[in-house]
Amino acid sequence: MRSLFIVFSTMVLFGFGQHSLPNKTQENDPGIDSFLNLFCNAVKAHNYQRVMGLMDDGYRMEQHDKFHKGNTKRFLNELFCGKLTTEDRFKCIKFDKVLDIETASKGEGESEVAIMMRVSDKKSKIDVLLTVKIVFKKGVKQYGIVGAVG
Repeated sequence: MRSLFIVFSTMVLFGFGQHSLPNKTQENDPGIDSFLNLFCNAVKAHNYQRVMGLMDDGYRMEQHDKFHKGNTKRFLNELFCGKLTTEDRFKCIKFDKVLDIETASKGEGESEVAIMMRVSDKKSKIDVLLTVKIVFKKGVKQYGIVGAVG
């Protein structure tokens, strides 16, 4: 009986009894609101590297690396496009011209969450639809921004 207890304790201690289902209550899970705050702060600071690090890996590879051929400035300039809040027109705001960005509304979902971001420059405000993709890598929840495709 004592040896069975030792074996069981060892398995629990070293994680052999763990399953691959995601743990939604991990301490290192920043939460989607915290993630969006990080994203907004990086955009307002015009921190190219930080914003690129917050993008979904698959989206970044497909759109930035392949479609835009690694042109980070063009990729980020095309990320912030949407409808003006004052009239029914479409506009893009260049990354370096963003003065403010905030979450206007947020949907719900387990693997993807639609986010409406309100983005402004000196002259205008636009509503930009982005998606936060939620993936689990090695049991850790990770978030990544996904924008338009094409």
